[in-house]
Amino acid sequence: MGMYSSVRMHRGPFWPAFALVIAGLVAGCGKQDEITSYTVAKEAARPEPPMSSGSESPAAAGTEPAAVTDPSTGPDRMLGAIVLRPQQGWFFKLTGPEAAVTAAREPFVNFLKTVEFTGPDQSPVWKLPEGWTEGAPRAMRFATLGFKVDDVPLELAISSLPNQGGDADGYVLMNLNRWRGQLGLGPSTLDAMRSVAGELETIELAAGEQALVTNLRGKLSTGGMAAPFAR
Repeated sequence: MGMYSSVRMHRGPFWPAFALVIAGLVAGCGKQDEITSYTVAKEAARPEPPMSSGSESPAAAGTEPAAVTDPSTGPDRMLGAIVLRPQQGWFFKLTGPEAAVTAAREPFVNFLKTVEFTGPDQSPVWKLPEGWTEGAPRAMRFATLGFKVDDVPLELAISSLPNQGGDADGYVLMNLNRWRGQLGLGPSTLDAMRSVAGELETIELAAGEQALVTNLRGKLSTGGMAAPFAR
């Protein structure tokens, strides 16, 4: 009894302070619980990212960028013919979007078959196809012929370069590889090009002379001016 009374008398003076400490701890715990509860609720409310119906990501399932489907960014094609004369070579080159130039192959070949030379050192003459036009002279070009295929305007450039080396195969190969370079293609050999179907063939012209015709696919370079010989 005496011990119990002693304990009660000891607690009596400090009880208000002790009660305030307990109340503060309870209030602090309640505040921490409130913050934790708010954070969990926010995370639970965060929406899941949308998924496509297939295995593609949402970005991959969308429409392709315009640059991918724009025809102007697609491959190009070149139809080129070389007629080797005693003192120079004559070049007939048609370049443009692949579909249009591919469709122009027959008109291109038919035009070449009208080309003829009236003498060893004479310039070529030809029969202009219906619907074709001949433009004004340009630097480094003998002539420029214009026509359309499926409403796509195309130009046939006609030019020449001296041939003084006497090595016919070397001269032809050098110029074929020059054209390949304009399409971003690496150099090749005559045998390798002949082994590819449709890449290199011989066509007879009006007066019995021959043109070596190449059909190349690549991407035309558009940066900067071409060198004087890069026709």
